[in-house]
Amino acid sequence: MSEPYNAPVKAITYNRILLFLAFVGVFLAGVLTLEKVLGVSLPCGPAKGCDIIANHPSSVVGGKNGVPTAAFGLVAYIAFAGFAISRSLYGFKKSALTTTLGYVAAALGTIISIGLQVYALAVIHATCIYCLASAVTMTITLIFYALLTSAVDDMGEEEETVVKKDYALIGALAVVSIVAALAMGFSSSSSQKIAAYVPPDIAKKVDLVPKDAHIFGSETAPVTIIEFADICCPTCQKTSPLVKDLVRNNRGRIRLVYRHFPLQMHKLGSLAATMAEYAATKGKFWEFLETSMAAGNGTIIEDTQILLDAAKKVGLDTEDLQKHIQNDKDPIYDVVTRDLNAANAIGIQGTPTFMVLVPGKDPKAFTASGMKEYLDSKEVQAVINGK
Repeated sequence: MSEPYNAPVKAITYNRILLFLAFVGVFLAGVLTLEKVLGVSLPCGPAKGCDIIANHPSSVVGGKNGVPTAAFGLVAYIAFAGFAISRSLYGFKKSALTTTLGYVAAALGTIISIGLQVYALAVIHATCIYCLASAVTMTITLIFYALLTSAVDDMGEEEETVVKKDYALIGALAVVSIVAALAMGFSSSSSQKIAAYVPPDIAKKVDLVPKDAHIFGSETAPVTIIEFADICCPTCQKTSPLVKDLVRNNRGRIRLVYRHFPLQMHKLGSLAATMAEYAATKGKFWEFLETSMAAGNGTIIEDTQILLDAAKKVGLDTEDLQKHIQNDKDPIYDVVTRDLNAANAIGIQGTPTFMVLVPGKDPKAFTASGMKEYLDSKEVQAVINGK
């Protein structure tokens, strides 16, 4: 006599767990989707695996301007939540189709999620903790759908007398997961305006603008932007042209100084930087920088041939270039090392980082959005406008 009662109780318990898992998934997939939509960097540890995966072509379906891969997971988890809510409100027998659809979707989702994790480790060589957590959530969801299916099969028609409508649980989980995802996404966006704390006396310790610096714009401009960047960095590829436009539009009042900060996570970052310095010896620095970054097209450059093609396109002798690159005693390496040492002394950790030098004010380091906001402030605009 106990089984008819136990089956509905088990089904209700499993359904509540599935409801909870669905909203956990909404949070995780929502955060990953916002990461792509807002172009933010999530807290993900020193290896920056989340950033590496977010900037890989596999993070988008349908090309560069396509749909974030995480958005498909978000839709799936929203569907799981809807299925669980339907079973809670209308009963398991009347909502039998949602159990079948949920089971199938969870099975497909688990296969895809595990496949993406294997791809990230084997091909991208990075791990995103949010992606991994989402894959684990999807796998657990599959397990509980299997348990729910078995419990529903054991239920009799009297199950409707046991079902309770979980209005409070549904509302609480929905509010918490959605608000948490939005809060993390937008807080990540706002927190990225300041790239690093710069000690007020840093200019006395570090030569911020060397005599042979790569300067774009008027050398006598009162405001200086020092861009620490990595040619292989997708974000740098997107922002560098915009910064040059900013310099052009301010009629000699702002100048740009480019300095190298190749990241260890980009295997060709140092090579690209030394190639740029070779180009500088031939008067082709800015041309090579622009061409190679454009070739990256907003993705991590992982093919040496892309850099060689960029060098050839701007008129460099690629055979002579490779001779200089193969000699680690060549002066082109000294410039890259100097820039790296300066970045480390300042405390810069990511790219692109923009230091802004304004007469009478302490140097400050920003991300692209923070730099633009600072330049638009009244105090800096007064200097730019010569007041």
